[in-house]
This record gives sequence, C-alpha cells and structure tokens, in this order.
Amino acid sequence: GVYYDYGNPYNQVMMSHRNWLYAFAGTGNVGLGVLLKDSVNGEGLKNRLENVFRLPQDRVFDNSNIYNQAMRVFDHTFAIAGTLGNIT
Repeated sequence: GVYYDYGNPYNQVMMSHRNWLYAFAGTGNVGLGVLLKDSVNGEGLKNRLENVFRLPQDRVFDNSNIYNQAMRVFDHTFAIAGTLGNIT
C-alpha cells in the first residue's frame, strides 16, 4: 500500500528491492538509503557499493559523517556569533 507522510517535504518512497529494480533500474539519478543491522560492516558495504557501481568515495556516505559535519558547522556558527558579540 501507499502511506502518506504529510510532514515530509521530499518525494520519497519505500519499496522492495525487486520493485525498485522493476521500476527504476538503469534510469535517472537515484539516491538510496540503507539501514544496516548492528552486526553488518558498514565500511565493507560502502567499499562494495563504490566498486560495483564505480562511484567516487564522496558519493557513498553514512549518517555519522553527515552528523559530524553538521555539528562542525553548528560549532563554527556559535564561534562566529560569540566573536561578533565580543566585537560589538
């Protein structure tokens, strides 16, 4: 079935791998999200995806990298705000 997420502003859909291959394989730009069990080696999957699909390293990333980058930007924002507060 189709489940609407009214709070989500993005055009996203969840479907089985088989249905995805049937509908989209080999066409257009595709972004995929993968949820791994704790026992799965994420770095191994990342390397395999890069090799199989000939992707540059910056095209496959995990949430922890995104989170760390966001926190660095967040910290810099407050450092800048603090400096500006000292100047004025």
